[in-house]
Amino acid sequence: MLLPKDKISSRPHYVHKIPWKLIFSRREVWAIFLCEFFGAWCFFILFNWLPIFYYEYFNVDIHLIGFYASLPYLSYVIMGSIASYICDYAIHQLKFNVLTVRKSFNIIGTLGLLIPLLLTTYLAKTSLEGLLMLTIGYTLYSFTVPSVYVSQLDIAPKYAGVICGLGNTFAVAPAFFAVAIAGWLLDVTSNNWSIIWCICTLFEVTETAFYVLYLKLPKQHFMYLGLVEK
Repeated sequence: MLLPKDKISSRPHYVHKIPWKLIFSRREVWAIFLCEFFGAWCFFILFNWLPIFYYEYFNVDIHLIGFYASLPYLSYVIMGSIASYICDYAIHQLKFNVLTVRKSFNIIGTLGLLIPLLLTTYLAKTSLEGLLMLTIGYTLYSFTVPSVYVSQLDIAPKYAGVICGLGNTFAVAPAFFAVAIAGWLLDVTSNNWSIIWCICTLFEVTETAFYVLYLKLPKQHFMYLGLVEK
């Protein structure tokens, strides 16, 4: 042990009670939940169907599918770290309003993905053009990382872990049926990919609308509620 037993026993013992009713009654929390749900709908469809899209729409060689499908995500990972640094710098060094920065990054990320996604479907003529557009889209999409995915820390630092876990539950829900629905739509529309990407666009726009319109910082953090000393 790092501390003697007598030192440990002399310290106050705290019981952390999670205020479930308070959490589920906050508009800001539900904004995060709905953002995670609608954003994940598009994410899981792209994650599962992008390789098939390259193969069927652009006739990409099966041996190159892995490269085509992974490059956009590689750019997403790299730029995600850079975008997070820029976001923190804008908030802590430039002293910009927290919500203004978060919402601006969310809009940049959402539009940055949706515009190239639609351009890929309607304008791209070759697989390389499609790869370039989607890579640019995913690079900009990384700007959503320091927005909706960290807002729990802004509105409820003490219960950020709880809200994050609940938000992830909402986020994985589309994985059970969004991918299957996309496959069914492709079957009944004879592989009309524009319908799939238009649906993704609709859900991402809905996600951004919830985030921009309903996410607000409470006048007082509820970070200490539920802390009871015995």
